[in-house]
Amino acid sequence: MKTQEELLKEYRGDKFAVMMYYVAIAEGKKAMVENERLQSDPAAAVPEETHRRCMELIHRAFPRKTQSQLNASD
Repeated sequence: MKTQEELLKEYRGDKFAVMMYYVAIAEGKKAMVENERLQSDPAAAVPEETHRRCMELIHRAFPRKTQSQLNASD
């Protein structure tokens, strides 16, 4: 049987988890509103050259990371 202290600690942890759930929901809604605002703002667009360079970097780095993960699992 759990002690009162253990039960209280569990209760606080559960209460915190529920509170964080509602915080995550609220923050997600704010992020979605901000994303919509940025999507409709031409001034917030990423310059084409920056986008191109980022995509090149991703395409160069991703195969290396995938390969190193495959080698690590051997």
